[in-house]
Amino acid sequence: MGEIDAFVYDDPNMLFEVQANATIAQTAVGDNCDQVYAAGSTINGQSKSELGAVAGATAQFRVVRICEDPDNSDIASANSNWIVRFNEHLYYNNAAGI
Repeated sequence: MGEIDAFVYDDPNMLFEVQANATIAQTAVGDNCDQVYAAGSTINGQSKSELGAVAGATAQFRVVRICEDPDNSDIASANSNWIVRFNEHLYYNNAAGI
């Protein structure tokens, strides 16, 4: 058997860039969103996981800001990229604002 490398990203303050599954308004910064899954590609094997609609209460991620990539930061368009961090985490679970 070969060796397997695994990475565990568990820092509650780690930031991630995630594509939204629809449009998200700038006012969503500080709100919570869940991760949603869509069918992945059978051609290239990539999964498709996106940021879902803004949730009023506790959700998996907290929206921090729009991404700084000019090609993916148009909030008027669906599938813009956002910077998020964990919200439901063993060491951090907060439904209140940032």
